[in-house]
Amino acid sequence: MVTLLRASLGLMLLWLSSTLPVLANGPIPSLDSVDLAISNMDTSQGDVLDDYWSKHYAQAPPDWQMRWHLLRCEVAHMESDGAEVQRQVSEGKALAARAGNTVVPLYLSLCESRYQYSQLNLEVALAMQDDVINQAIDQNDPALLALAYTDRAITRSDSSYVARAIDDLTLALRQAELVKHAPWQSVSLPQIYFVFGRTFYYLENYARADESIKQAIQLVDPDTPLAWFIRFNYANVLSSQERLQEAQHQLDRLNDNPPHFGKFYRGYVELFRAELLLQLNRPQEAIPLARRAAMDFARVDLTAPYAKALIIEGQSNVMLGNREQGWAKIEQAQTLLAEVEENRGDWGYLAKSWRWAARYHHQQGNDTDAYLAMEQYAKVYARFLEKQQSDQLAQQQQKLSQEVDRHRQRLVSSSEAQFQLEQSLLMWRGSTVVLGLIVMGVFIWRFWPVTHNKAAETPPEDWREHLVQLMNLSRQNERPLSVILARDTDHPISRLVAQLERDLRPSDRVLQPDRHTALLLLDQATEGELAWRLASLTDLMRNSGRTDVMLAKARVHGFDDPESLLSRLEYELISQSIPSRSDPQSGV
Repeated sequence: MVTLLRASLGLMLLWLSSTLPVLANGPIPSLDSVDLAISNMDTSQGDVLDDYWSKHYAQAPPDWQMRWHLLRCEVAHMESDGAEVQRQVSEGKALAARAGNTVVPLYLSLCESRYQYSQLNLEVALAMQDDVINQAIDQNDPALLALAYTDRAITRSDSSYVARAIDDLTLALRQAELVKHAPWQSVSLPQIYFVFGRTFYYLENYARADESIKQAIQLVDPDTPLAWFIRFNYANVLSSQERLQEAQHQLDRLNDNPPHFGKFYRGYVELFRAELLLQLNRPQEAIPLARRAAMDFARVDLTAPYAKALIIEGQSNVMLGNREQGWAKIEQAQTLLAEVEENRGDWGYLAKSWRWAARYHHQQGNDTDAYLAMEQYAKVYARFLEKQQSDQLAQQQQKLSQEVDRHRQRLVSSSEAQFQLEQSLLMWRGSTVVLGLIVMGVFIWRFWPVTHNKAAETPPEDWREHLVQLMNLSRQNERPLSVILARDTDHPISRLVAQLERDLRPSDRVLQPDRHTALLLLDQATEGELAWRLASLTDLMRNSGRTDVMLAKARVHGFDDPESLLSRLEYELISQSIPSRSDPQSGV
């Protein structure tokens, strides 16, 4: 009986120890190192956080507990664990409500928006990020704003609001500069620069994309998962531009510490590497990667990427001379893709496979098979273009609907304000007219003998209208337009206008957006002239002892409006003030 009682007590103690936090042994550990690792995409910190929960959570102060929930939510969203994200958001917000904390719920909402973005719920994510930013502006928390602007830039660029994404990233950099201490969550400068590069790539500004991503690589700790992530995605960007050798160079420099983004990520990584090796004419190396990717996708029933992996394996076999086996794989994959794409409507990869087949048959001299493959390619590609156009139309309709809603809101607000203004005007208009006549009579009587007629002063020029006009002329006439921004934060820029206007052509302009800023608009300036003018102005400022004047240059693109152009120039200025992490051993 005693033995049975002891056994029961032992089992009960074992159960309690596995379900309840134990008393902490020693002081409560800081979460700063965990936070830094998570900002570098280290999902293994989930195990560290779970260990802290069992040992320290119950005895920790509320701020430590709230930060624990926030960091655990970050790990969950990177691992695509929606249930865990919701649990941490719910428990963290409840704890924050009891503690009277209004900042942590915004961080948790931001975490939830990232998960929604990862599930392609872009409208939901964007609405949540808008709400966080609107509330965060009153919280005086630059780290929160930097994170929120960066997240919204990612969502906006994927929602075709690319110019607005550049604006958000410029704001994110400004806020990141203000961060002295981040008590809740760290801000990653390398990640902001990587998102800049990603956004410039969407704008087809490949030179700026390269510049921004290389800046991210220089700033990031080279042994972290974030460094792996940036290099891998840079390889993807290079591959899409047919810069295959450069892409392979980035893959060769990947560290051995990749991030773990759930059960599908490894398959996509191996699929991309297999496709790149095939493009580099290395089919023997591509086959095992394609097979592993196919096995990963088959286990989770992802038909479309599974079929793509089969196509790469089949194409590799065909190139190695195993034609029967290779074409069997390709035909199997094309059948699967046709079925799944019929429902989903994305015909791009299927068209690509038929084009490859047509090119291969033509190279082998099989013109009949090449013609049949091209016929299939034409049919599938027509469907692909049809889907692309319908997607663009849907996006335009959505944007138009949002603009209409915003216009209605502005109209309602302006109508109310106009009504109140008219009521106020009616109350004092009569008395003002009488008083004005009296004052005018006294003024004329007193000053008439000594006054002289003066020419009416011309109103100051509207620099924004001039900028819009010049940008529109540049687009209409297809004439390149370049801009140099000069800023003197300590003195009025008007003192330097004469120096800035030196050697300008008649068609060039100098505008002053504010007291400390000037814009030099250079009509038809080539890249070489733009670089020369920036260098000569830099020398001129240095020789004049005005080393505090900051300069930035940009080319005007067809997608630009004044806000996006100024945002890119601001980005240039901010980038100059952030030092790069030197890497003396080798280049990027």
